[in-house]
Amino acid sequence: MSIATQLLGSSLRLHRGQKGVVFVDENTRIRELEKALSLNFGLFAVTNRFDLANGLEHWAKGRVRFSDFDVEGFPPGSLDVFGLRVGKEKSWVHFAINEAFAALKEGGELHLSGNRTDGIKSYVEKAEALFGSQAEVKTTTSGARVAKISKKVSKGQLLDDKDYRVWRDLSSETVGGYVSKPGVFGWSKEDEGSRLLAAQLADLEGKSVLDLGCGYGYLSLTAVKRGAKRVVATDNCATAILLCRRNLRDLEVESEVVASDAGKGLVEAFDVIVCNPPFHQGKSEQRGLTRKFGRNMGRLLKPSGCAYVVVNAFIPFEKETGEFFSETVELVNDGKYKVIRCGGKQGAGAES
Repeated sequence: MSIATQLLGSSLRLHRGQKGVVFVDENTRIRELEKALSLNFGLFAVTNRFDLANGLEHWAKGRVRFSDFDVEGFPPGSLDVFGLRVGKEKSWVHFAINEAFAALKEGGELHLSGNRTDGIKSYVEKAEALFGSQAEVKTTTSGARVAKISKKVSKGQLLDDKDYRVWRDLSSETVGGYVSKPGVFGWSKEDEGSRLLAAQLADLEGKSVLDLGCGYGYLSLTAVKRGAKRVVATDNCATAILLCRRNLRDLEVESEVVASDAGKGLVEAFDVIVCNPPFHQGKSEQRGLTRKFGRNMGRLLKPSGCAYVVVNAFIPFEKETGEFFSETVELVNDGKYKVIRCGGKQGAGAES
């Protein structure tokens, strides 16, 4: 149970009949927003997570937006209430508070929740300064708290969100030029694990390649440079989908970028799969994700194909997913990350 999300849901339930938005990221436990979404038909959920968007539809049919937290259809100063469970990235939280300030009418309320370890106290203080009012705060013995902050001013000094919306032109020695932005894993750098995996890839001339958990497209771009004839990239994050689609758009290769939860919904079998999976959900590591990715990699890999996955060196990927492949071989281990090559298996398992 996420006490912080439970507090947020209880606070939002008090606004039945009012128009509002709640931002939902990977730290938000959607079941604890169930009553708020079911009872308040003026409350919309905006999330950048494909799996969460699908889950939210159960309680908020037609009131769920899957996007890079775009508040489209809600003009400035039009909302009565805005809900936010603070996330792990400071620039994103600042961006979300700024969006709430713009979207709320004067007198509208920001409901802000989080745990002590999230820095919730500091975020409440910053929101108070921006909104021009003192928060009403409820705190639990565990340190979780929810704050209601009323918008009393029409203008204020916005929080530093590191220009969250701005797409940057970047480059690396491996893939060349690309665009990226805050809101996607490793957005401003060449990730160590992905670089280690890329170094293990052989010639991909004429191969079909699936990039499972593509991010901004580092491994997809690597596959193109190694001669892949077709690249399909998937991710659970709306931000990643937008960036990867842009990065592959002008290249002379057949490509497709789709939203998917760890490959769920895909049916095409591939010669090669590359994967740098996120074996965590929010701030906690989740071993169930290991099997989810492993099962779908095995299902989507041709019997004659190879999958390349990079994981933290301590994760027992081979032990937990070996049943889905004909073989698993550790290619390299630098003490921090390891790259494993997996062989295709005839009659792979069902979709997960």
